[in-house]
Amino acid sequence: MREQQRQAYLQQQLRTQQQLGQDQAAIQSLQRELEQQNLKVEAMKQAGAENNTGAATEKDIEALKLRLQLMQQEKEIAQLKAAQGTPAAAPALVAN
Repeated sequence: MREQQRQAYLQQQLRTQQQLGQDQAAIQSLQRELEQQNLKVEAMKQAGAENNTGAATEKDIEALKLRLQLMQQEKEIAQLKAAQGTPAAAPALVAN
C-alpha cells in the first residue's frame, strides 16, 4: 500500500514539475525515480507483498518531498527575481 502511495505521489509531483517548467534534468530525474518505483510496485504485486511498510520507504518519501519543495521554492525565487529585474544567480535571504 505504501509503495502505491509513493507511486501516486511521484506521478503527481512529476506532473507538477512539468507544469512549473522545471529544468529538463530535474524532470528526467523524477521520471527515472518514478520508473524505478513503478517497477518496485509491480514486483511487490507479483510477489504478493502489497502491504510492505518498511521504514526506508517513509524516509525516501520524506526526502523526495523535501527535495521537490526546495526545487519549487528555488523556482519561485527565480520568478520573483525575474519580475523585479534582478539576476537569479545569487539567491537572497528573505526575512519572514
